[in-house]
Amino acid sequence: MSPEDIDEEYTKNSKLLHLTGITPALSDSCREATLKALSIASESRVTTSLDTDIRLKLWFRDEARETLLPIIRKANILLTEPADAKILIGEEEPRKIIDEMLSIGPDIVAVKLGEKRGDRIRWKGNCNEAWI
Repeated sequence: MSPEDIDEEYTKNSKLLHLTGITPALSDSCREATLKALSIASESRVTTSLDTDIRLKLWFRDEARETLLPIIRKANILLTEPADAKILIGEEEPRKIIDEMLSIGPDIVAVKLGEKRGDRIRWKGNCNEAWI
């Protein structure tokens, strides 16, 4: 995938652009395509979501952090898990992850804790957490 593969009109007219941390890890051109799609969506006020989904077999921790944090700052919705948050912001505790991530950009943050623990979600202006 390359930036040329991103259909600007299609992206502008979308209701939601969902990104994953896997795509920008695949290659430089995939990273550029991801950033182009995000830029178009953000400028067009398209809701954007990101699932951090860090795969350390695809890239180094520093590279993941340097690439994903700017995307997180622009995303409206963030899905992450404690292991990914540890790489990104040095935090594994769900409430602290939510507080920190809400402070840097997204309006909604969900921390995926797995089947046995349930997931936590919180959005800006809401001091309570929902378990899903």
